[in-house]
Amino acid sequence: KFKALCQMELTLPPLSVQRDRLANLVSIESQIDRSRKVVEELDSLVKSRFVEMFGDLSGYEFRALEGCVSVIESGKSPKCLAKPREGGDPGVLKLSAISSGVYKETENKALPSGAKVADGKMVRDGDILLARKNTPELVGQSVLVNHTDGNIMFPDIVFRMHVRPEVDEVYLSHALAHPLAGAIKSLAHGSAKSMSNIPKSKLTKLLIPLRSE
Repeated sequence: KFKALCQMELTLPPLSVQRDRLANLVSIESQIDRSRKVVEELDSLVKSRFVEMFGDLSGYEFRALEGCVSVIESGKSPKCLAKPREGGDPGVLKLSAISSGVYKETENKALPSGAKVADGKMVRDGDILLARKNTPELVGQSVLVNHTDGNIMFPDIVFRMHVRPEVDEVYLSHALAHPLAGAIKSLAHGSAKSMSNIPKSKLTKLLIPLRSE
């Protein structure tokens, strides 16, 4: 109520301090405005980069990701040892295996003695792996598995996709990793600032530009 508002006590620093703080606020607002412009320029750069890589978008049709892949599935994260696997022993990928944008199978954790890779969760050549849960900067990072030594699985915080025969796996992996990376990150949400999560229900609806025949 207005009466209660009028009775609220405020800390009133000296006028010189007020002016200094106001100047800081103006400076911050200016920096925010410049940051918005940078984001807009980056968005334009992403679009132009897509055109540079794949051609004019006027020749493309748009299809939901679920229509470009036969499966989008999460892995499993069993209890692992605090060391990488040795040779062809079973192991589980760490997020760092895909966080750089390049598939690094050596970034893994060994499974305990006697444990096996879960059925249907082994990484295969041609898989596209996407981090469904990570920090805001790295969530949505994806890679194409060009080669795997086998006997290694992907964790539950990673999506694995199998590309349909009529879609080129290299094209789709590049589209997800570069031109569409910002759109993928925008799908993420979460209460903790340190970790963001991409719902499968939203990812499946992501529109992918495909060349019309």
